[in-house]
Amino acid sequence: MARKTMGDNNNLKLRPSINVGATIDVPTGTIVTGARGESIINGGLSSVEGFTGLGNNFKSTLMHFMMVTAAERIEAGLPNMTTLHTYDTENNMSLNLDRINSLGNQYTKYLPNDLLDNDIWTIKTKAEVDGVEWYRNVFTKHINEKMVEKGAMVEYEAFLDKRTGGPLKLLYPTFAEIDSLTELEGDGTMDMLEKNDIEKTNMMYMQQGNLKAKILKDMPRLTHKGNVNLLLTTHLGGKIDMSSNPYSKPTKDLQYMKQDENIKGGTSKLFFLTTHLWKAFGATALINQGTKGPEYPLYEDDLANDLNIVKMMQFRSKTGQSGYTLEIVISQNEGVIPYLTEFHNLKKSKYGIDGNPRTFHLSLVPDVNLGRTTVRRKLKNDAKLQRAANILSEIAQYKEFKPVYGPLFCSGEELYNDIKELGYDWDILLQSRGWWAIKQYSKDIPPFLSSMDILRMRKGLYHPYWMDENKNVKKEWAKHFKIEEKKINKKEEKGD
Repeated sequence: MARKTMGDNNNLKLRPSINVGATIDVPTGTIVTGARGESIINGGLSSVEGFTGLGNNFKSTLMHFMMVTAAERIEAGLPNMTTLHTYDTENNMSLNLDRINSLGNQYTKYLPNDLLDNDIWTIKTKAEVDGVEWYRNVFTKHINEKMVEKGAMVEYEAFLDKRTGGPLKLLYPTFAEIDSLTELEGDGTMDMLEKNDIEKTNMMYMQQGNLKAKILKDMPRLTHKGNVNLLLTTHLGGKIDMSSNPYSKPTKDLQYMKQDENIKGGTSKLFFLTTHLWKAFGATALINQGTKGPEYPLYEDDLANDLNIVKMMQFRSKTGQSGYTLEIVISQNEGVIPYLTEFHNLKKSKYGIDGNPRTFHLSLVPDVNLGRTTVRRKLKNDAKLQRAANILSEIAQYKEFKPVYGPLFCSGEELYNDIKELGYDWDILLQSRGWWAIKQYSKDIPPFLSSMDILRMRKGLYHPYWMDENKNVKKEWAKHFKIEEKKINKKEEKGD
């Protein structure tokens, strides 16, 4: 008797998460194998990303960083297609548009600078459109137009569709934010406020809650349908015990929330309709206790409170474990600093840094000496140092979050020496790209090499597709590397 199934999986497709770095990719992701055997971290920015926390904990800054970085990496492989949009319900962003542009410029190489001025990043405020109008005439309209747009379906070269055997095909990604969901209002509730209908306040809040619940309920379907990555913020507050029992304790909405915490104006649907829900908390100035100046100064006269450590707890995740906390380094002037965050993670994990507290080096770049007061400046100005910090930080996180890969683990020093003994040149490897792109194998961007690939190379389990059998860069990718002429493969390659 044949097995009788309920339907089939013909329309079930992988939904890639977009790498953003800054210690976020590994704990939120899984390792998938690319079309050419490479190991890809399918982690980072998901389809619906939520941020909550008290005021002054950089929720919006974290959200903007993830959105712009993800868009930048999509742009690298798919120029002139993706867009960014923010619905600003608090009318805050228009107060300093130059600062928003400046923060965006920190992460753009493939995207043009000044995203706002170039209309790549658009903003609508609550003063312009209410929540219902924005949802119908901006967000939903964008998805409907995108679905009938010619050329909107693109091939994700590295991700194979198991049904067809060919590349995964999806609509090109676009990005949207709601900042914040707490202050999202429809036209009815705004009318009540304008008319000072105080006696109907309870009805107003009920209508607000119903509107948010309906929008949140529909968001996963719409974001999936239109391949839109949605990010949103909410405010965190205290929970009021409405019971008459003086001994009762407030219930927790999520396992890792405190009993007295409540997401204000978020509705309970926020807890299970977001792919990731982060709590930003504990923002403190990153100050050296001896000098009372910044722990990692960029200049001698840096303000002591420019650098901050912000903790991000994963309240809830659909792609991995919950309850862990990341420490993100944020500059009030520059926003999130991914490479300094990764260096800080290495210091915390005591991995990949050799030397003593005064003079040290990253294991993969032993000839560059670093110190507490020079590390930020040297990282900022040296792409290879940034890449080394990224690789080592991800390996440190594999050890913490992915123990299943234990047989591949080694010290940073062992990794450096063993790879070198195999005949690979670290000067070349550190100029590769560590995040996946839609056009993964395009000759217009540096070739891909993940931290997991490097661990596998050490064991003889992988060889980069962009190198020949002599471990030289193939000619078609040589333009992306600053290398001696003798290291470029002169032979004409047949195919890829």
